Amino acid sequence: MGFVGGKVANCYTTGTISGNSVGGVVGRLVGSLKNCYATGIVSGMSMVGGMVGAVVQSYDLSGNVVNSGNITDCAALNSKIICNPSIFGGGFNRVIGSNSSIPSNNVAWDNMQALGGITFGTGAHYNLNGADVTATQVKTASFWTTKTTNWDGWDSNIWDIADGRLPILKNVGGNQTANNPPEHLQ
Repeated sequence: MGFVGGKVANCYTTGTISGNSVGGVVGRLVGSLKNCYATGIVSGMSMVGGMVGAVVQSYDLSGNVVNSGNITDCAALNSKIICNPSIFGGGFNRVIGSNSSIPSNNVAWDNMQALGGITFGTGAHYNLNGADVTATQVKTASFWTTKTTNWDGWDSNIWDIADGRLPILKNVGGNQTANNPPEHLQ
């Protein structure tokens, strides 16, 4: 998705995505993103994130912030994030490239590769890099469904969650179990 203003919840992406201000699910977000994951390679020049490229604020006519994006309970499971911020500036992280709000309860695959001559910062559930999560953890049903201090657990009425693979959406056609989990998480 390019620019999103509103709520995005319960989705996932698996493809390779490239551009400027680019993320595995949303490029620029004014609104919220909840209970989503991405597994594909994301590449761009700046504002590159595994889930969202940039979280932006919207303002009223007086210049007051009326909406700031919020990202919660998302999992950046991308194999690689590729960026060359020396060309256009910064904004390169495992979960959110550039952010104007405080994310919470997000995770990122602990072996995600950072390409482009830069490295990721220290991960934590409340920052742009998300807390570390292993391939073994994300293939365990209890990881997705158990509520903890830093993770709300995903709704099993919406998601089909089973051991050995990533969650898939219920009542959606197609073959969601093909290449699930992707090769880099096996």
